[in-house]
Amino acid sequence: MCGIIGVTSHQNITHHVLSCLENLEYRGYDSAGIASVHNQKWNLRKTVGKLLNLKNLINTQPLSGTTAVGHTRWATHGPITQENAHPHIAPSVAVVHNGIIENYDKLASQYQLPAHIENDTAILTLLLDLWHTKHGLSPKETLIHAFKELEGSYAFVALFLSEPSALYAARQGSPLVIGQGTEHHHHYVGSDALCMASYTQNIVYIEDRQWAHIQPHDFSIFDDLGNRLELPLVKHHIPAHQVSKGHYKHFMEKEIAEQPLVLHKTLAPFLPEDTSAPPLIPSLASINWLKIPRILITGCGSAYHAALTAQYWFETLAQIPCQVELASEYRYRDSPASPNDLVIAISQSGETKDTLEALKKAQNNKLRTLGLVNVPSSSLARIADHTVLTEAGPEIGVASTKAFSSQLAALLLIACVAGNQRNTFPQHNITSLRNALESLPALASSVINDIPYLPIAEILHSMRTILYIGRNFCYPIALEAALKMKEISYIHAEGYASGELKHGPIALVDKLTSVIAVAPPSHLSEKNLFVKTMSNLHSSTARGCTGIIISDKNGVKDAQEQNPQLLSITMPSGIHTALIPILYTLPIQLLAYHTALLKGTDIDQPRNLAKSVTVE
Repeated sequence: MCGIIGVTSHQNITHHVLSCLENLEYRGYDSAGIASVHNQKWNLRKTVGKLLNLKNLINTQPLSGTTAVGHTRWATHGPITQENAHPHIAPSVAVVHNGIIENYDKLASQYQLPAHIENDTAILTLLLDLWHTKHGLSPKETLIHAFKELEGSYAFVALFLSEPSALYAARQGSPLVIGQGTEHHHHYVGSDALCMASYTQNIVYIEDRQWAHIQPHDFSIFDDLGNRLELPLVKHHIPAHQVSKGHYKHFMEKEIAEQPLVLHKTLAPFLPEDTSAPPLIPSLASINWLKIPRILITGCGSAYHAALTAQYWFETLAQIPCQVELASEYRYRDSPASPNDLVIAISQSGETKDTLEALKKAQNNKLRTLGLVNVPSSSLARIADHTVLTEAGPEIGVASTKAFSSQLAALLLIACVAGNQRNTFPQHNITSLRNALESLPALASSVINDIPYLPIAEILHSMRTILYIGRNFCYPIALEAALKMKEISYIHAEGYASGELKHGPIALVDKLTSVIAVAPPSHLSEKNLFVKTMSNLHSSTARGCTGIIISDKNGVKDAQEQNPQLLSITMPSGIHTALIPILYTLPIQLLAYHTALLKGTDIDQPRNLAKSVTVE
């Protein structure tokens, strides 16, 4: 969601800005632009659509400048037009902005700005110009005044015509980082460290209600009263190959293929050399799981589905009651809490606005918090009382794959740690699960590389509706499967608990519908989950839909004996029960990928979506 980059130097750096914008494409956007100062005049280039359009424009209309700001916009206020693309320019200032100025309309009325302007960034730009020129405030005073006036969650970078070799950046609720260039000859400011990874590993994280004055040779950071601050310079390590597709056609394809390694990297640090020993997570050593009456897990999108899956693990392995909340809803609910409850917040980026606000609500209620996050320097990692890091590395594709599977692996580890301390499953089960975790990367590799997905995708890509069904911990995987399919193929897809199909969704079933059952062999023989799920699938195919089963060879054989028309994806046999959600996630990712590939959609940057959702 909306990417910001600013660069200041002693040499022409517009190529730097374009390169950084390329690293911001993963966030999702619908327009892009760059502004600089050259010979005391504004240089502005911006286009609707992909960054390639901006590159082509700059090739025909070159851009010069030693200080510049760039932006990829994800529309919030105002339609997708060249006029609404950033940067926005007023006579004295150019602005790039992420987030939402919630009181922009009131400020526009208060300061008698043109009534036809309904874009919060355009209003912000006019206000900065007004305060700087007509009110006579210096750029520094203008930023301090902005904190007094602006409401909402935002980050912006301003380039003033009166100081063309400096950038001014401010943050309230939306991420912003400064990057120190080689030998201090240039400096960067942007939405995240990834955007400037090709140029620097030395960064400083600006916190809420702080602003920065950035020049080619140095930078200074201040609070909202103008007091100078000293913030630590930290190193990030993002290898260049992690932000490149390599030989893959799409980042999503690459990131699916990386999952065996990612699972190994996520699990290995927490599995002691003694193979009979349970997992250990040092960052959680101070948690007494015996005194936790309830766990509340929160997240958005795929992270929410990971939370739903973890609910089964915590209640089964650790015997702790578990509640799952959408982060965007939890913060507005007046839900009772016990003082010893633990709140787990899940976010790939660690900057998801709704999740951060849910975490803050929990802390305001004096609850202990645990952040599960992929970015160690993120806001979530810095705010949470405890942090567990996944090891997915940068995930560029908007549709989460390796981040989701690593979240599942980490949540399973946490449930194992809790269960071991609470003594809720016997030693032989610990050893069995430990051995299964060791085998997980190899099994994942087999599922990714040894199963043909294209034949099923060739059928799915012509469907109008795809329904996924699953019982128990395969229900959240059905939800995730539908999310993946709709995100990148644009086919209407929904996930349901298998037993709910007959309570309404079956009305959608016809010849242009496919019903896909995520149906591993039943581990609860007395409940016969597999047989019941097959009953739901057969009742769908009887109404003309295409039925597909995802199961092991015995499950596929049993299902097709009853219904020979069923299509199938055959998973490995003998998968440990606890690992089923992780491994059965992989085929649903690959089905979505190959289906979208056949439809010719923009897989890595699907329409209307953003990778890091930093607005509410």
